[in-house]
Amino acid sequence: ACWQSTLSPPGSFLRGDADADGRITISDPVATLNFLFLGGAALRCDDGADADDDGQLTIADPINTLGYLFLGTSVPRAPGASFPWFDPTPDTLGCRS
Repeated sequence: ACWQSTLSPPGSFLRGDADADGRITISDPVATLNFLFLGGAALRCDDGADADDDGQLTIADPINTLGYLFLGTSVPRAPGASFPWFDPTPDTLGCRS
């Protein structure tokens, strides 16, 4: 038997989901670019925005997300892009509830 929940625990995220809306879309790299370069609103999930999982928010993160969305590059690192979960890589980034 296998049980799968449709609820995500607090603090879980999808890699690349910067706006923490539960899906990876064009709005995610746009939100990251807005935050990084235009002084836009704080991201709801810094860990989700860290698409390359290097523990930092840089221009490489929205580029990686755009590559995943439109160029068929590899699926984002764990927790991936399908099922929200926790970051297996220790860093100082997190998600707001």
